[in-house]
Amino acid sequence: GGGTSEGSSRGGQIITIAGVAGGVGCTALAVNAAAILAQEARNSPVVIDLDMTLGDADVWLDIIPEHSIRDLADNMSRLDYGLLKRSLTRHESGVYLLPRPLEMEHADAIRPDDLRRILALLRATFSHLIVDTSKVFGRMDLAVMEVSDRILLITQLDLSCLRNVIRIMQFLEHFPAIRGKVEIVVNRVGLE
Repeated sequence: GGGTSEGSSRGGQIITIAGVAGGVGCTALAVNAAAILAQEARNSPVVIDLDMTLGDADVWLDIIPEHSIRDLADNMSRLDYGLLKRSLTRHESGVYLLPRPLEMEHADAIRPDDLRRILALLRATFSHLIVDTSKVFGRMDLAVMEVSDRILLITQLDLSCLRNVIRIMQFLEHFPAIRGKVEIVVNRVGLE
């Protein structure tokens, strides 16, 4: 549609980064893209670590968060900008991080509807939301993909990754709100 894409009129852009396998470089890409965006004063990027069990965006940013997305999930009834701000950790580069829950047993503490509300509030506050998803393409991942402006599917050029690209693209075809947004990115870093 001519300029009626969901989102552009509603504030920040949501860019979701999904990998076709572990270790293809999603978190590195998410963190580096946010850091590059933060170099421009008009930008305010936030990285959202949606790999609820094993996410490590905090490690990539070398920060030790005190709060996480769990704090928001536990307080949805009084979710506001102040609570949101307290749950974020700011990196010296200007990038903000909304980390995954600190304990693994809290990985399923948040529901897709809560996530959509959190994203809407972040979108009203930040210029770019860069979401690092899990590799399971579960309800949370799909919920964020549906409200994303762009979805970057990260792969490398080995056989198992390329097979996964085909499987994932076939799967995502079933979701009209996701279909047209997926771009395949080949990460060649570290490959000879």
